[in-house]
Amino acid sequence: MFFKLACAFVLSVVTVGWTWASRRRERFHQNRSIKTSDFVTAETLAGGGEGVGVVLPVRGVVSNRTRDNWHTQVETKHGGEVAFVFVVEKETDDAKEAAERFVGGAAAASAEGRGGRRRSARVVVSGSAENCSQKIRQQLRGAEELGAMMGDEDEDDGRSRRGFHRRFFRDEKRSKNRIKYVLFLDDDVMLYPSTIGSLVSAMEKDEKETGGNALLATGYPLDLVGGAGDGTSSSSSCFANYMTMVYHLVLLIPFSHGKYAKNVWGGCMLFRLEDFLANACKVKEAYETGGYSDDLIVAAAADREKRTILCPGDALFPMPLDPKQTVGNFLNYFHRQIFVNDTYSDGHMKFINHGMLLSMFLSSLCLTVGTVASAIDIALWLWTLAVCSKTSSLSIAATEKTNVVPSLAFAVFFAHFLAVTRAKKMYASCVSLCERTAKTSPRDRNNTTSPTTRSASQKSKKPNAGRVARSGFNRTNWFKVWLALCLVYAVAPFVCAYVYFVSDEVAWSGIRYKKSRGKVSKVFSSSSTR
Repeated sequence: MFFKLACAFVLSVVTVGWTWASRRRERFHQNRSIKTSDFVTAETLAGGGEGVGVVLPVRGVVSNRTRDNWHTQVETKHGGEVAFVFVVEKETDDAKEAAERFVGGAAAASAEGRGGRRRSARVVVSGSAENCSQKIRQQLRGAEELGAMMGDEDEDDGRSRRGFHRRFFRDEKRSKNRIKYVLFLDDDVMLYPSTIGSLVSAMEKDEKETGGNALLATGYPLDLVGGAGDGTSSSSSCFANYMTMVYHLVLLIPFSHGKYAKNVWGGCMLFRLEDFLANACKVKEAYETGGYSDDLIVAAAADREKRTILCPGDALFPMPLDPKQTVGNFLNYFHRQIFVNDTYSDGHMKFINHGMLLSMFLSSLCLTVGTVASAIDIALWLWTLAVCSKTSSLSIAATEKTNVVPSLAFAVFFAHFLAVTRAKKMYASCVSLCERTAKTSPRDRNNTTSPTTRSASQKSKKPNAGRVARSGFNRTNWFKVWLALCLVYAVAPFVCAYVYFVSDEVAWSGIRYKKSRGKVSKVFSSSSTR
């Protein structure tokens, strides 16, 4: 009885959360449409004209989809200067050659001009991590490079001798303090033309309203079951994709406010560069001294220092999952996601992360036990009905048993059904928002359902976030989503217990990390790469 009630309560909470998230996305969509006929406003595209340095940690073999996403990042419509820094681990990394070829190609393409916008790109080498995650090591190196760009030009030769490769799209001249923001971006994120401007505008508006209380602006990925990155159709996706998708379903809720968030996604984090380099909220220090999870460190620091986290409603990025993902790949991913909740840089972060770990353990335990108990009750009731229907003489006890309908068990499965329908509606609202944000032409935005517009969009070879989101949504089997939800949260209690009581190591992109007292204590590199 207790676990069934607890299960129904957990499902009711997430149902309310997904309903709220859906309405917040729809309201953001409507408000933007009402305030301006041009959904992606000139203010958003320009972002105040402030300079942004984009740091992209890259490692290992670079896929065609990642290269396509790089194009969406470079082709931003942000009105200010944008400097891209591709950071690789070592000179021999396959990603270095791929990034250099991309930078060279982008430099050649830019010869036609970008409407006067200043763009630059470079590739730098970070070296291997020793007491933090490799991603954090590359992020720190990228921020250091941007900091150096704000210094004297005389330092160029010295940096070149440290294995520094540079190509500018246009305008080799530089001036001090032109880069105001640093955007830490995963190299495989598909951006909209307005994304950088939207994030910068949110930070600039915060400066005017609160004097700069916001520590950063962030976004969140919208996982889509695997398919072609350009949004074209593909074969049915593997079940591991659904397992990854449902893990993020609940996490979409806190990123749906439209302005603020309490969580951070490490794939998209925009800081004021001077703040980050000056160790604001001790984020940089936590990164350097055993940091493993970049986003949880930032979220805990912002909470500790009472700093806000901005999350514009349109900072939602379609993320097609790898259709070749295996269950083993998912289990490694799931282990890493739970592992981060047992990493921390101070007592405050430990309290938050262990609280989330305990919440996941208890909620998934209640969900699983309650669902299984309800299924058993219904199965026994149906079996009793079947047996009694074939028996002419029934005992009083058997008759009474068939008359007692397991109402609570049926209520649990109705709660499951309601939760999945609310999740689907939330996803539909997210996809509509992605389509709307992806449109850069007013004519296209006003004719999103036009057959001519759809045909032209589908023929385009350029990655289109709206098309990718719609294709992924149409490809999703929501019965599989429900099955994956049940399976993932049945495994979660065991993984939580394993991480907390047994495991102190995790493998990430060919590198093994060992933690001690919440921090990375040892890093074991291997010859394999991502």
